[in-house]
Amino acid sequence: MRRLLCIFSAILAVSCSNNGLDRKLSELNRELERKEYHMERFRERMDSLRLELGLAQNDSLKWENAYSLFSAYSYVNVDSTRHYLDILSSYASSAELALRSEVCRIRTYGVEQDTDKLFASLSNVNSEKVSRNFKQRYFDELQRAFVLCPENTALKKEILSKALEFDGLGKDIRKRYEGLLLLYDEEAERALPYFSEAYKLASSNHIKALTSYNQATCYNMMGDKTRYCLWLAEAAIYDIKVPVSEYLSLIELSQALFLRGDYSNASKYIQVVLNDAIEGNWDSRIHISAAEQRTIFEALGKSQRQIVFLLNSFIAFLLISVASVLSLLILRSRQNRHLKSLNRTVTAINSRLKDEGRIKENYLFKYMEMSVEGIGRLEDYRHRVKQTLKEEGADALNAMLRSPYSRADYKTFYKNFDNTFLSLYPDFIKQVNSLMKEDCAFREEGVLNTDLRILATIRLGFNDSGQIARFLNIPASSVYTRRSAIRRNSTCSKEEFDLKIREII
Repeated sequence: MRRLLCIFSAILAVSCSNNGLDRKLSELNRELERKEYHMERFRERMDSLRLELGLAQNDSLKWENAYSLFSAYSYVNVDSTRHYLDILSSYASSAELALRSEVCRIRTYGVEQDTDKLFASLSNVNSEKVSRNFKQRYFDELQRAFVLCPENTALKKEILSKALEFDGLGKDIRKRYEGLLLLYDEEAERALPYFSEAYKLASSNHIKALTSYNQATCYNMMGDKTRYCLWLAEAAIYDIKVPVSEYLSLIELSQALFLRGDYSNASKYIQVVLNDAIEGNWDSRIHISAAEQRTIFEALGKSQRQIVFLLNSFIAFLLISVASVLSLLILRSRQNRHLKSLNRTVTAINSRLKDEGRIKENYLFKYMEMSVEGIGRLEDYRHRVKQTLKEEGADALNAMLRSPYSRADYKTFYKNFDNTFLSLYPDFIKQVNSLMKEDCAFREEGVLNTDLRILATIRLGFNDSGQIARFLNIPASSVYTRRSAIRRNSTCSKEEFDLKIREII
């Protein structure tokens, strides 16, 4: 009896834990729907900081404003991180600011995962000369650099030990550093309470994200895969709020859910990682997420074949049972309706997979064709540059290089884009018009105008107005205005309209 009670308690604990994970994933999915809201707030903060930078009266204030921009963008975009490092370095008018700038450069090498430059730059910094009011930020920058460039555990422990000697550390930072020292010694059970305390004391969403990720790592080392996933989801939620676009938590969560057979969420999360990696120019994340997504798609294909086989087997068994037991006629009727529903679902999934494969093949061919054409045009341009320099001299070459950029290339791009897209979705304009008010329908002329191209990019998976603007070479404000106008002229809500555009096949 006692053994049965123990087994029942264990089963109940696992069930409750899984329910907790399901709720946390639902929370994460809701936060992902608010991702653009958090990014918009981030852009507003950055605009405000840039304004303060322009109004600052001395180099010290300018450096602090540039540092705030540098710190924020180091979680979002590699190119912007380098840009604001250059700006803050230009305002390093004192030895103190020069030293701080060198510390920031260490962090940038960590972001770029350039180990050689990181260690070379580290040797140029004398930690004893770092002033007290910058000391905690100094240790934060080193931690950040070595998280993204994780070699040399001994050096990381040495940095943590030096940091803990500093009495100015915040309580949440101190607890986290103490936990990390234990974690580097692979003492996960002892480290966990420190991270839990740091999470409770956390002074920002970023610290919440870091300590959640650290707790997930502990549970993973302890073999508790459900709590590992739960705390990765918690870390991802706070990463989105910060916002952060070079996720570790979302990549690991996708991999863990894939191993649990949750292909739907795994695919969704790795797609978010891939999109943000491309947007932020995080090269290492692009390779990791693309490989992970390919693995998920292959598993999905295998799973679909297994489902079809099981369904066919079940149908055969059902027909034999019905033929031998007439008393199950009512049950057979119900089962047949259920099976038809399942078959429609499987057919829809297979149709979707075929559609995705067709899109991939068509766009791969078009990409190769345009790449070859672009290489040829680049070679022609190089030839003209050399010929102009040889025959007409440097002045003529400078005049040639200063000549305004022609939009002919983008006209060609639009033409290729329209032809390729409409070959994949020949009824796209007709299906869009079915969502519009009668007097606001688009002309079905076999080509796309700017509004239809914006909708086409939404169908292909774009969502951010800035990303669409860069893709189509039009102002972001124009994209936002046009999207709003199109939605107002539709017969459904904003969220339902975008969803229906993405479902066009």
